[in-house]
Amino acid sequence: MILHDPETTFARNSVSPLVIFILGILITTFCLEALPPTQDTIRLTGTVLNFKKEPVKNAAVTAESLEHLDYKRETTTNSSGQWALAFHELGIWRITVSAEGYLPLQQTIVTARNVQVVKKSARFRWTQEIGHSKRTSYAIVYTKIEKGLKNLPEKISLSEFQDAPLQFVLKKEDSLKLKQAKKAIYGKDWDEAIQLLDSFRQEFPDGDETPGAIYWLSYCLNKKSREQETQDSAVDNLQTAIKHLDNLVDHFPKSEWVDDAKTFRVDIAQKLFASGLDSYKKYILEGVNAKNEEDIELRLAALDALITIDMKKASGILEDIIANHKDPMVRRQALMIIGRSPGKRAEKIIEHASTSDPDQTVRSEAAFLLKQLKESESKQP
Repeated sequence: MILHDPETTFARNSVSPLVIFILGILITTFCLEALPPTQDTIRLTGTVLNFKKEPVKNAAVTAESLEHLDYKRETTTNSSGQWALAFHELGIWRITVSAEGYLPLQQTIVTARNVQVVKKSARFRWTQEIGHSKRTSYAIVYTKIEKGLKNLPEKISLSEFQDAPLQFVLKKEDSLKLKQAKKAIYGKDWDEAIQLLDSFRQEFPDGDETPGAIYWLSYCLNKKSREQETQDSAVDNLQTAIKHLDNLVDHFPKSEWVDDAKTFRVDIAQKLFASGLDSYKKYILEGVNAKNEEDIELRLAALDALITIDMKKASGILEDIIANHKDPMVRRQALMIIGRSPGKRAEKIIEHASTSDPDQTVRSEAAFLLKQLKESESKQP
């Protein structure tokens, strides 16, 4: 039997104190790295509203960390449109909000809690300024990021942060019905287009696309009026079209569709006036009296309508525009309008422009119109 020295056996089978110490440091370091950067639970809160500023219930809210790819938090809004997310990580987050019937909305934010953010390579270092004793606290957020990490400044001070909660305002997912309406317009199915656009207008009275939908609704009513079997039906469609254009101009004064709506309204008003409805002359006169330079297209359209009603008044205004307006394109348009109204006064105005206008193109245009007028007169019995 072989006997072993107890001390020798212990030394051979046990780990040295130095190795145990090193292993202890490594394990402790690994555990510390694995811990979240703060022991507090951070709460990020907000609300989700629709375009009418009404709460959106059951909207999905997702927060994805842009620094830790697998770190994500999800929740849904309550009946008041409110939501809250709890997490341990401070940093950069992409918040996505979505709900049935609405377009999704995203926002990139930086979450902090009484800290200063300092950029360090592709990651961030968080410098604690004020300690917290509470287990739960609210985050403050920086929301000026537009395109993710590249646009984040080198340093963000506390003064640039804002208090939670965040507010998201969702827009209606309205594109499908408009696409169907446009398809009907291309196919000249005026009844189908009118039904779709009118439904859209009522469903989204304050939507971003509503002014355009109203304009095209009026356009379709105008087109349909030409296909009506009776004069009364045609007039009804035209009157309805003007009512919609009035709604566009009055309720969406800053819309890009307003100028087109005013000009189109003059065209329809001329048809209604010609049908014996004198009250619609007011739209023509309003256009004629528009004196702002940005309204020149409206004014020319109104003068084109007025010249069939009151040639003397329209000719006088057109003569002034041809003689004095600084834009040669506007002078050319005015010549075209007056050239459609044969008469000695129109011929005199055009002849003067053909020799004295400072722009060669305008002079050539006037000479061509003058030739046409004289040829037309020579063919008359």
